[in-house]
Amino acid sequence: MRFAFVLSFLTCCFAQGSPTSCIGSYKVALNESEPLYMRDSANRRDSGISVEFLDELVKRTGCKFSSTPLNRSRLLIELKAHRVDLVVMTVKNPTFDQVAKSIKIESVPREMLISSTLKNKIKSIEEAMNDPSIRFLVLPAVTIYFTPEETEKLQREQRFVTAPSIQNTFQVLKRTKNSAVIQTDFVNQYFQNTLDMKSDFTRIADQSKNYDIVIYYRSIIRPEDLTSITQAVNEIVADGTWKKIKDKYASVSALR
Repeated sequence: MRFAFVLSFLTCCFAQGSPTSCIGSYKVALNESEPLYMRDSANRRDSGISVEFLDELVKRTGCKFSSTPLNRSRLLIELKAHRVDLVVMTVKNPTFDQVAKSIKIESVPREMLISSTLKNKIKSIEEAMNDPSIRFLVLPAVTIYFTPEETEKLQREQRFVTAPSIQNTFQVLKRTKNSAVIQTDFVNQYFQNTLDMKSDFTRIADQSKNYDIVIYYRSIIRPEDLTSITQAVNEIVADGTWKKIKDKYASVSALR
């Protein structure tokens, strides 16, 4: 009787402690934008928020992931063509929603980075929107952090300035006084630190509008594997690993 009890107890504990199994092999597209992805050619290694997040998924699920860095426009093309199975990671948006499903990582407010010389004049994103002298730097055809009404207004007033990459938007911002970038807090912090913009630029959050950071996936993912991946994502957030990864790349001391 005692042996049966001990065996039952050990079996229960083993089942609870074992990770959910994943037997699939999947092609992953990494969002090729700093600080999500960086290639260190000299040391032949990749780094970035997406890279470390994917490493955690591998450890916690046992899935086999082969990853390829792609710029934002290619992410959508490859998803549509069924040449990738997952995208790690991007902001949830209607365009991607049409071709894939998503797993939520975190909901975050949008945040504006603007010259400190304007902080007495501009105290909110709404005030910046209503000031015709302020131009907003964006990627080509990417206005994720703007509402449809804001997008229509800024397009009509010709106040969007496009840049070829997210890195370039911040480089242009650094040289331009009457411009602004709207992103997430950890992206703004990363570029403030790496481009030495901390003292000359101010971050203004808009808590009224939240945006989901997600992983997109195609329906080809096995249901059992999807359960494993979803569980791992939730654990990465719940145990503080996600925050630790973000904070690492937002901190200039960790990158130098």
